[in-house]
Parts: sequence; structure tokens; C-alpha cells
Amino acid sequence: MKKSFSPKTIGLGLLLWTASLASVDAQGSYPNFAPTNLQFNTSADVGGFPGSGGQWWSQAGAVAYQWVNDDSKGNPNSGSLLVGGAWNPSENDFFFAIPFDPTWTYNSTNGFIDATRYTAVEYDVKWDAADSTVTLLSFNATGDISGFPLGLMYDSNGTQVVEACGAAGPLIPTSASSGWVHLKSTINRATPGLNRTTGLWFKKYNSGKGVGNAYFYLDNVVFDGGPLPPAPTLSVSQPVPGLQINFTGASASPPNDRENIVTGPSGTGYSFVNAPSSVTYTVTYGYFPPSSNAVSGVITIVPTSSPSGAAPNTLVTGTETEPDFTDGVVLQMSMARYTGTNKAFAGGSQVVLQYKGNNATNSAGTLNDARNSNTTWTVASPIEGAWAFTITGNTSIAVVAPNGLSTNLTFPLGLTPSQVSAQMAGGAYVYFGGRNGASGTGQRIVITHASITAPGGSLSDDFTSESFLAPGKWNIATDDATRTDGVYLLGGDTKAFLDWTTNGGAGWQIMTNNSPTRAGFGIDPDLTAKTVLNGARYHTEISATNLPGNGASFFKLSLTP
Repeated sequence: MKKSFSPKTIGLGLLLWTASLASVDAQGSYPNFAPTNLQFNTSADVGGFPGSGGQWWSQAGAVAYQWVNDDSKGNPNSGSLLVGGAWNPSENDFFFAIPFDPTWTYNSTNGFIDATRYTAVEYDVKWDAADSTVTLLSFNATGDISGFPLGLMYDSNGTQVVEACGAAGPLIPTSASSGWVHLKSTINRATPGLNRTTGLWFKKYNSGKGVGNAYFYLDNVVFDGGPLPPAPTLSVSQPVPGLQINFTGASASPPNDRENIVTGPSGTGYSFVNAPSSVTYTVTYGYFPPSSNAVSGVITIVPTSSPSGAAPNTLVTGTETEPDFTDGVVLQMSMARYTGTNKAFAGGSQVVLQYKGNNATNSAGTLNDARNSNTTWTVASPIEGAWAFTITGNTSIAVVAPNGLSTNLTFPLGLTPSQVSAQMAGGAYVYFGGRNGASGTGQRIVITHASITAPGGSLSDDFTSESFLAPGKWNIATDDATRTDGVYLLGGDTKAFLDWTTNGGAGWQIMTNNSPTRAGFGIDPDLTAKTVLNGARYHTEISATNLPGNGASFFKLSLTP
């Protein structure tokens, strides 16, 4: 039989995104899907034929392969694979591999399939009773895998193997000694590595208990397509331009993620300590996630004289990614949505001032998360907008909320001006950013503006009009060491965010069209390639070049089994 496969494409979550970027309308539904199979059983479909096989410790008498004109369906133009090998008392194993042909392409991949999308492998087997000196009964009963010992190869080089079908294979019936039989091995789809399955793997660990030769024919291998995963929930949203503080869930210490920018080494004159006049720190939020998410926006001030917990007996450098955790002396001002039950503050915000330092009342400079003394203000103001913190005389802190309400807060721990001077004198690094808890993973804060007004130096940045952070003016301090989207600038060219839930698994491709007609949709490889996992959602960003045009754009997801 010839190789055949019939992948089917399904669409779901067909969404309309209008030219005004103002609304999302659901269209269409999730279609039914019938299982589909990938078949291969000709010599051209087996990469590196006759493949690789042998015995553990490279003993003599390795497994042999031969294509023979004996097709299980009686097709004179096809054949089957004859496999034979020897068991000797000194040998530990009988194994062989059939890699997929690396030159064919299936589902946009070369030489591998995602075996997690399949439920079983079916195949035809015939026992070569004439050449086998090991009995079929012994072959079935012997070894660490009883019956027919099917497993799978995986990874890009096919160098990893796994018993993906378990330790109890289907028994080869005695009728296989006189004709072809059909067998089926169920795949454990939770087996790690199967998303890059590169071939078949057969092994019987025998430990020298069997003596003789075993030969059998193999034909018509078929991977049974499983049910499609649950349909993801797809959504389109309008992004807010500015500095994206993105809690990806991929940080070094999830879920306690810190994402910040910090003033550069040339701008350390932003300290309020012993300043001849007031110093004001301002941050403006263009977007903040709902109150059900554990997310705080923060301004963190670290004196340049602070010891660094990351490098004992040294001073901070302004590159620490978690200054409130590692640095010795820290003042932090955090803002979050109000989550209490007082209706007077519904939709409001809460400000928390926290400090740790080297005085006796604060654990003598313990370098851990010692933000243990709070000064708070609950205010009936939305969190979106500008927050201003003006510090005068080292310890008097005036706070103005976005709606103009204001208050005066005292320095945490009740420190006096002289105590603050003793612990925080000198220059300062100033961080603008945020932190999150578990429920905030996958969320983001957008900062549209940040400024410092100080006698020792001032700065002001409108992040909605910039395409990059000025070198030396700002540095990025992110917990996301392996990704670049923990902190980044988003400009006006990004027209939409496309997000979908992870319950449908990976591998979905994004399709676009300028009308809702099914025939007009095509895969956008750029959007698919830019997709990242952001918490419990997949996320990609739609630029102007990704929009089909004609006044409206439609997006849907496609999965080819």
C-alpha cells in the first residue's frame, strides 16, 4: 500500500474586528471532526533504510531488515518489511528503529509528527515460523515488554526513544504463523516528547533468557487520529500604546514576577534624601488589569549606597531585577486596585508605602523580602491616570491620585529625617514597573508616562510617542531572562492583540480574511510565528501589515491534525 494521509483543517472562533478597532462580534462555530490517519508502509517512507538496529552493548548478530514482496493486502506492487534478529545468552536486548523519512512534509513539519494527536498505532504482522527458532509463545512472554514491543522515537535527531505504548503490548496470535494478523497499540498521549515523534521503536529487554532467532513481517502502519482538543476561546482586544509591563509567567521566580525600567547609571541624582527642595515621582497608567488579578504598579527607590544582596559586600548597580527582594535599603511605593468590601471605595485604589533598611527595628538589614512595615491610603479614585508622590524633608510624603484627591503620608517605620539621611543619603536608582502574584500571571500594566522632578536632576518620558528606550537614560530590569516581552514599548503600528486560551493545546495557526466567507481565509505565517505563551493564554500582536484591509478584518484559528 502507498503512503496516504488526509489532514483536515478546522476553524473556530471566527471573529470580526472592525476598522475602527472598537468591537468584536462572534461568527461561526466549531465544526465536527472525523479521525484521520497517517499511513506509511513503503521503502521510500523509511528514512535511512535499512534503518538502525542491533543488540545492547553492540553484540554480534544485529537485527536485519529486508523489503520483501509479501504485502498483507496481496498488492503485487507493494510489500512489507521483514525484520529478524538473534538472541544469545550474552545479549541483553533485541531492538530496532524505523525512522520516518526526513524528506517528506506533514502538517508543515519535516520528518516528524505530533503523536499526541493520535490515539493508537495499528499495523499488520506475520510471524516467520520457517526462519524463527524462538517460538511465538516465547516471543510473546519474554522481555520487559510483553507481546509486540512497540514504542516511539522522538526529538529532531531521533535519538530519544520511549515506551509510549506501555509495557504490555498486544499478543501476537498463533494464527500469525500462517498468515497476516492485525494488531493495535494504544499510545499514552501524556508521554513526554511525543510532539516531535520521528519514528517507530521496538525493544525487548531479554537479559539473556531467550536463545535463538526471531523473524516477523511488518506492514500497513497507521496512526489513528484522535479527537480534536477542546476549542480555545479566542478574543481580540485593542492595545494601549506605551511601556508594557507584561507578567508572562516565564520569569525566573514565577508567580512573583518583577518587571521594571530603572534610571541609568548617568542619572543617579534623583534622590529625595537631603534635597534642598521637594522631589516628585510621577507615573501614569494607561491600562491596569481588573481587581481580580494580583497586580501592583510600583515605584522603587534604591540608594546607590545600598548593599546588594545578590553580591555580598558590594553596592547595588541599578541592574538588580528584584530590588525589593535583594537590595539592602529600599523604599517602595505601590498602587493597586481596591479589592475590599467597603462600597465607598468600589472602583478605587490603594497605595502602600514599604521600606526596609539597616536599622534595628527592621531586622538589621536582612536581605530578604522584608517589606514589613506599611503606610497605606485607600482612595476613591480609579487607578488609571497620573499618580504623584512628592517627598519633602526626607519623611513627608504627599500623594495625589488621578482624580485629584490627595493625602499626606508619613515615612514607613516612623523613621525620622536623620534616620532616613543616615540610611539613604547619596544618589539613587529609581525603578518604574510592577509586580504580580499568581492570579496576575498573563496580565499587563501599561505605563504611558513617567517623570522625576528633583533639584539633582529631572527626566520626563512620554512612552506613547517613543519607539525605543533611550540608552543610558533607562535600563530594563526584567525577571524574564529568556524573553524580550517582559518590558517593551508598544507603538501605534500595533493595531490589535489576539489571545486564546491554552485548553486547546499548541499548534494552532492564525488565519485572516477581509470577509467572513470560509473560502477566503489564509494562514498568516507572521502572526503564527510571533505567538508566545503568556500565562494561561497564547498571545500575538497584529500590526497594520497583518490586516487584510477593505474596512474589516476577520481572524480565526486553524488546527491541522
